[in-house]
Amino acid sequence: MERIPVFLKRPKGLDEKSVSRCVKSLLSLGLKHKDILGKNILLKPNLLKPRDGLAVTSAEVILSSAEYLLNQGARVTVGDSPAFGNTQKVLRSMGIFERLLEMGAKIKNLSDPQKIRLPCGIFVGVSNDALNKDLIVNIPRLKVHCQMGITCGVKNLYGTVVGHRKALYHTLYGKDRILFSRIIIEIARLFPRVITLVDASLSMHKDGPTGGSPIETAFFALSNSPFAVDTACYLILGVNVDQIPIWKVSRKMKIRGSRKEDIFFPLLAPRDIILKESFRLTDGLEPITFNPLRLIKGRVKSLLKRI
Repeated sequence: MERIPVFLKRPKGLDEKSVSRCVKSLLSLGLKHKDILGKNILLKPNLLKPRDGLAVTSAEVILSSAEYLLNQGARVTVGDSPAFGNTQKVLRSMGIFERLLEMGAKIKNLSDPQKIRLPCGIFVGVSNDALNKDLIVNIPRLKVHCQMGITCGVKNLYGTVVGHRKALYHTLYGKDRILFSRIIIEIARLFPRVITLVDASLSMHKDGPTGGSPIETAFFALSNSPFAVDTACYLILGVNVDQIPIWKVSRKMKIRGSRKEDIFFPLLAPRDIILKESFRLTDGLEPITFNPLRLIKGRVKSLLKRI
C-alpha cells in the first residue's frame, strides 16, 4: 500500500513574514489548485479560549492559511466550537477578527449538530458546518494535554463537536480512556477530505492544553492524514506510544498513519529536526471525566449570557 506523505519544514525565522512563507509553501505542496478553486473550505484552528495566545493556533498561521486559500479562489469559513467563549470572541481577542473579514473570510461558531452513531456505538453531535464542507484545513497548535498526553491534528477535530457536548462526553465516557480516545479517533475519521497543518512554531509543553510553558519547536508539518502528521510530530518530540492514548489506540485499531512505516517524508525527516530543549509532558495523565456540577454550572453560565 502506498505510504502517506508528511511534509516537514522549518521556517527561516519565527517572524510573521517567515512563518507566512512557510505556511503557504506547505499548503501549495499539499493542495492542488483544483482542490481549492470554488470550494467551500472550513479553516479549523484551535480556538480554545480568549486571551491565551499559546493555547490557540497562532494568529500568523490563521491569517496566512486564510489568505492563501482565498487567493486560490476558495470560499473560506474560519470556525471552531471553543470550550470558552465563541469563535468571534477568541478571534477578536487575538486581534485578527476584522482582518479576516477584510480578506473575505466568513467567521462561524460551529453549530447545527447532526446526531451520528460512531462505530464504537456512541452517538455524538457533530457540526454540519464541518460535515457539509468540501474540505477541512485543520490547523492545530502542538500542545501538551494533561488528559491525553498531546493534542495535535486528530484531537483538534474533536472541536467539530458542538458546544457543551464536548464536556458532556468527557463526563459520560471519560472514565474509560480507551473508549474516549476511540471516540476522538472516530470523529476525526468522519471527514473524507482533511488537510492538517500543524503549527509547531512555538509549542506548549510541561502542562496544557492551557497554562503550559512555551517551547521553540520551530517547525511545521502538513499531511492529508491527521494520524500520519501526528505520528511525525510524536517522532520529532521523542515521546513513547504508551504516553499518548490516542496514538496507542490508533495503532491498536491499525489506522494507516499511526506507524512510522506508513509514512514517507518528501522534505525533512523527523531525525532532521533537532529541538533546542527537550519537550516535556505532564507528570502522569489526569482523569478525563468532568465533575457533573462543573458541567451544569457551565451550561447555566452559557444560558445566562443569552438572556
